[in-house]
Amino acid sequence: MEEERAFTSRELEQGIEGFAVFSRKSLNQFCGNKEFKSHILTLARWPYTLTEDKAAAWEACTDLSDFESTLHGLQARDVYYAKPRLLQKNDTKEIGAFYALTEECESIFPVRADGFLNLSELKVTEGVIQFVLYSEQRVLEGMFPYEQFIEELNRYDVRKFDADHILIPPMTKADLENLAEKLRGKGRLA
Repeated sequence: MEEERAFTSRELEQGIEGFAVFSRKSLNQFCGNKEFKSHILTLARWPYTLTEDKAAAWEACTDLSDFESTLHGLQARDVYYAKPRLLQKNDTKEIGAFYALTEECESIFPVRADGFLNLSELKVTEGVIQFVLYSEQRVLEGMFPYEQFIEELNRYDVRKFDADHILIPPMTKADLENLAEKLRGKGRLA
């Protein structure tokens, strides 16, 4: 492509076929790069980590239809995309990732507490979750280990979002209270 050049709308319309071919070849090449530990697309509303199946399919695709429909289906959602608050202890320099799940809000959460990053130099040593009752403007008592939270979610209608994230359906106040009680029984952090 020519940088620093302005195109007329007519020139752009005539170039659509070439843009599609360039985009498909770029997608094939990206998915075929075996040096990547994982393939993450970040040029959309929500980051998307490709599954091995998607990477293999898109490496060999001959058109962009599956790519377009997959991204549209994921990006058109009105959801909360969980990103933690990171805190570092002064004495040990350990980093904790603190998440919050709110009632009545469809949410995307990483499967691992450190799954929000694709950075190898930042090590999260502890993941924590707490529950927020937005309707009552309060936080439920307790902060719980992230791994135990993810394990307990298997009892709910949780679905896979991408290779590293899950989609949690809207949970009621009773659901969150029940989940917190189960996690308290396993031993909470605070």
